[in-house]
Amino acid sequence: MRPYGRSLRTPGIEPPAFSERTTKKLPQIRIFPKCVRRTLQSLDTSKASGPDGIPAIVLKQCARVLATPLAKLFNLSLKQGYFPEKWKEARVQPAFKKGDHSCVTNYRPISLLPIVAKVLESLVNRHLMQYLERNQLLSDTQYGFRSKRSTADLLSLATEVWLRSLDEYGESRVVSLDISKAFDRVWHKGLLHKLPAYGISGAALQWISSYLSNRKISVVLEGASSDKLTINAGVPQGSILGPTLFLLYINDLPDKLKSDIHVFADDTTLSHSTHFKSQCESSLLLQGKREESAQFLNRDLAHIAEWGKNWLVAFNPTKTQTITISLKHNLVLPPLAMSGVQLESADTLHLLGMDISNKLSWTNHISCIAKRASQRLGALYRVRSYLTHESILYLYKTQIRPILEYCSHLWSKSAASGTVLLDRIQKRVCNLIGPELSQKLEPLSHRRDVSSLSLFYRYQNGLCSSQLHNSVPPLKQHRRRLRSADSNHKFTLEVPRCRTAHYQTIFFPQTSALWNSLPASVFPDTTNLTKFKSAVNRMLNH
Repeated sequence: MRPYGRSLRTPGIEPPAFSERTTKKLPQIRIFPKCVRRTLQSLDTSKASGPDGIPAIVLKQCARVLATPLAKLFNLSLKQGYFPEKWKEARVQPAFKKGDHSCVTNYRPISLLPIVAKVLESLVNRHLMQYLERNQLLSDTQYGFRSKRSTADLLSLATEVWLRSLDEYGESRVVSLDISKAFDRVWHKGLLHKLPAYGISGAALQWISSYLSNRKISVVLEGASSDKLTINAGVPQGSILGPTLFLLYINDLPDKLKSDIHVFADDTTLSHSTHFKSQCESSLLLQGKREESAQFLNRDLAHIAEWGKNWLVAFNPTKTQTITISLKHNLVLPPLAMSGVQLESADTLHLLGMDISNKLSWTNHISCIAKRASQRLGALYRVRSYLTHESILYLYKTQIRPILEYCSHLWSKSAASGTVLLDRIQKRVCNLIGPELSQKLEPLSHRRDVSSLSLFYRYQNGLCSSQLHNSVPPLKQHRRRLRSADSNHKFTLEVPRCRTAHYQTIFFPQTSALWNSLPASVFPDTTNLTKFKSAVNRMLNH
């Protein structure tokens, strides 16, 4: 069996000029024994060992003894700019997804790397991310693989922009781009050409070059192993450092775009929104604004296609999704095109696990997640005689409830009637586990409120992107002393004015009102999300 290799044919191709992004430098990285020990002690022992056969449990149990010699070995590797060849070998085990068992594309490759190598990657990645974040070198529009950022954050920002447009008599055109095998086709020469512009130089740059070069993969299936195949492109699958290198590779993509852009790793979404002062103004100017939006988006799509051509990143226009978020009917929309392919508009956009409808209604989305959760609950019902009540509760909390709660801050208030379906699912679980264990399950509505307020606390305190922090309503200013002002806490916000009831029930306006109703006692003296969440949880429980 021969594995699918990742390769790019790049004879004679040179990367384009890439301007310097910082005067800061990261010439070398140093590893300390205490950091090695801490990383070894945090290893997940349930993970499979890599090609070297060293299990995680051995490294974890011997962390105190191994920390110093491994730190010396890691520092030698970093100082000499050399990543050991044996640590570059990966074993790929195919995991079947669905469909025809004889079709190789229906298998998901699981890549196993040496655990010691991943420990070193983890330590290097921590230094690299601290350097990039401290110097603000990563685009603020990028939400993937970064601390204090998540899919929920990106969706909070994007839906706020689109809903505000609807509330102001406008609409938004949205384009969700598809990159073909993004992580597998990172051009090593292009990546190494970009890194010095971010201040990564000297031994650090040489080490990353060694880390990427001459990597080998083989496929293992039912005890048989294929020949090893050398790959010359892509970041290593299953690695820890790979995602950060990918972020650096595509970091300049948003630089010259005029449209709003939201990026989560390789998921890139463009949008352009219109706003009007009145319904009458929108009727007169809307078609002209649509033409303007199409010009912005088409210009940006052409720039993205050109960027992809320069850096050997393949965008797939046939899989690119577009949608127009509007409350108006019989839309006459100027065409959008990418690489000569006209993009077709749909009624629903699937974005980061959410179904975004063209009117930003969440009814269908809630029905879908209720159906998915019910299917899993049905499986629990069929095997309930083989499980203890405690096991059923654990499986519900880990496998079913996350489906019911994913990004609930976006839809819980605007589709309150639909949440009844979700409450019924938890009620069925309570019937399975009995009244005593049921007391350990908080109502879903309570958990949604705590989750929304916790997210809002992060955003209000700047533990997020600057875009999100700037979306939080400003602190309320009292022009004169009122009795009502005395009852407010010092973090009271100006609740956004909403023209439509739909916008009034979405995350920022709705949570602002809930935030203002909190007692001052739930706010810690210094920024502390854990303390705030615990205090809110206790307060809402009473």
